[in-house]
Amino acid sequence: MEKNDRAVVERKRKDQGLHECEVYGGGSDDLEGNQSWQACEKNPGHACFIPYTDFRREHLPEAWQTQDVWSQVVDVAERTVKLRVGYTSMERPEGYAFYNHRGTSLVHTGSGWIEHVISRTDVPCPCTDCDRSVSPHTGFWFEVNVITACHVVYNAEEAKSTRVDVHYDAKTSRREGTMQTIWAYDVIKSGAVEDACVLVCAAHELYNVQLSFPLKVRVLPTPDLKVTRDDPCIVISHPHGSPKQVTVGEVRQADRSHPEGLITYSADTCPGTSGAPVLCLYSEGSRTVTQSSVHSKGGVADGHNQGSCVFIKLE
Repeated sequence: MEKNDRAVVERKRKDQGLHECEVYGGGSDDLEGNQSWQACEKNPGHACFIPYTDFRREHLPEAWQTQDVWSQVVDVAERTVKLRVGYTSMERPEGYAFYNHRGTSLVHTGSGWIEHVISRTDVPCPCTDCDRSVSPHTGFWFEVNVITACHVVYNAEEAKSTRVDVHYDAKTSRREGTMQTIWAYDVIKSGAVEDACVLVCAAHELYNVQLSFPLKVRVLPTPDLKVTRDDPCIVISHPHGSPKQVTVGEVRQADRSHPEGLITYSADTCPGTSGAPVLCLYSEGSRTVTQSSVHSKGGVADGHNQGSCVFIKLE
């Protein structure tokens, strides 16, 4: 893409309110995702982005290459998902990404991660297919809760048009059958100030996903920030709607004065990273603890990126 064309793309993103919120949108997932990746001005060449299929323990800072830390990072990486949102609600407030496209079916993508999975039999499956069917599925089904940013999926209306791609780890994942797409149907917790929400999805079958996770989550209260400057920081996301990528950096600031507990970090992000898990590692005696944040904004605070630490903590 020529320089003038890139300028047009950037103006388009600013008109849509996308200059800080890192959602990616505008059309065909694969075609435009590839074009956006190649034309990216924030991280030309994406030298610091590691394809998840190539990610190894040695990519972590040397002092943090223990089996315990590696297991925690991989656990969250395996849960990281891509979100494709197919409708923009009229209720989106002014200043939010895609505000100018309310009421349209312009697709935008973001990232998130699975908090937990529950098998259900007490009520009929509420997935999109069953909701439209005269004979909905009545056997057991899976309820999947996904954490993402509020500006990625704003409300239940948008959730009902959202597809969640699980294990989109490589371009061949769909063809090889290792990726699964499930439908969302509701937002059960949301915080506009914290820019975070819990999206709930339904699936009749679920493969390559564990039903029991060692994840403890505190949702939307003022967080207890324990990370400090220079602690390692890992972001796992689907930039530009691409297969899963990992970036590694450091915490630059942990702002305890904000109710949303803002964390600023140097790990690279791109459009499509919004809603991704941001793992900040710190030592607590002899233990290594991972404090998790939701990526919200890019290119703030001296060019670094920012997320709200409202979902904690992994043990």
